[in-house]
Amino acid sequence: LGLLVANWEKESETLTGVTAKQKLLSDINKKANEGASEDIARLRVLTGTVQDNSLSIDKRRKAVTMLKDEFPTYFKNLSEEKLLHGDITKEIKATTNALYQKAKAQAVQEQLKESIKAELNLLQKFKENKEKLEKKDKDFLDNIKESAFKDNERIYAKEYIELKKQQDFLLKQSIKSFEDGELLISESK
Repeated sequence: LGLLVANWEKESETLTGVTAKQKLLSDINKKANEGASEDIARLRVLTGTVQDNSLSIDKRRKAVTMLKDEFPTYFKNLSEEKLLHGDITKEIKATTNALYQKAKAQAVQEQLKESIKAELNLLQKFKENKEKLEKKDKDFLDNIKESAFKDNERIYAKEYIELKKQQDFLLKQSIKSFEDGELLISESK
């Protein structure tokens, strides 16, 4: 029973098949989807308007201007003629991917910020507990006091190590998101 309790996190990952990193990545992807959805919807509305031949040319031209203003990286160098009558599938796909990668990078950064905040809070709790132990009755036996210090360190060390692992993972995801975004931009040019 003691072994099961000591290894509960590992055992629960085995039972559910979901590791902390998988859950974190799932949360990041969910936030990225939420973050990108508004911009992607706006892109679809504008490109749909631009290419809808049933609309007046004035409305379509206004949509071209808005498209170039809102998404200049992919559309500012395209002619109005190409946007109105050409195939812009490649540009739409590249812009959609870039918007998602941007949202993913922002989600990773947000998770990293939260992880660092948790780390700082943990360090503060550790410091406060250590100060409380130091203020204990002066008659407190040194070996018991030393044992209490070690228990305090052991309690917070595990959580601290997990936070550092999480931050390392998030930094790697951030770098990957940045590299993916750069790759998408260079591929579309």
